[in-house]
Amino acid sequence: MRRLAVSAVLLVPAVASAEPDPGILYATAAVGVGGVGVSGARSVGGPGFDLAAAGRYRGWWIRVALTEMEMNFDGKLSEPRVGVERRTYDNPNASAFVGIDAGILSGAEAVEDTIGPTTLRGGFVMPRGGVEAGGEHVRFRFELDFPLGYGHDVEAQECPDPPRTSTGFLRGVTLLLGFTVR
Repeated sequence: MRRLAVSAVLLVPAVASAEPDPGILYATAAVGVGGVGVSGARSVGGPGFDLAAAGRYRGWWIRVALTEMEMNFDGKLSEPRVGVERRTYDNPNASAFVGIDAGILSGAEAVEDTIGPTTLRGGFVMPRGGVEAGGEHVRFRFELDFPLGYGHDVEAQECPDPPRTSTGFLRGVTLLLGFTVR
């Protein structure tokens, strides 16, 4: 009996650290908060959600994603994108990941007593990374995204002032918490 207990104690860590079958597909759903803006102009953002799906090809994950975010609580900001991702498989219950996405962002918000909406548009690349922990098929996900690019911001002003426009470097950050299903 003692021999069986010692064998079990030695076997469990070896099995727990074995590389799991990484699967070929995953989907994520997350909620978070973020902001983005053009240099020299205001930043916009707020709470939102992120949906993504990916397939594995030769160790790389090819993914499509969509983030929808509040634009200062009075509008909507959309970020459709595609990208690649690398993941670790050192533990069947957790993994770290890094990736880069490319996409466009487009947002508009209605502001009272102004002519036209306030808008933000641009193209970006987004380095991102995070960790997942949980079981082999369902995991909790923590992710940080850093969109960088070039954009155009049109900020509506009170009537009769013309809108204020800014064009330039686009930057931001988004924190996401959610689940991954494989």
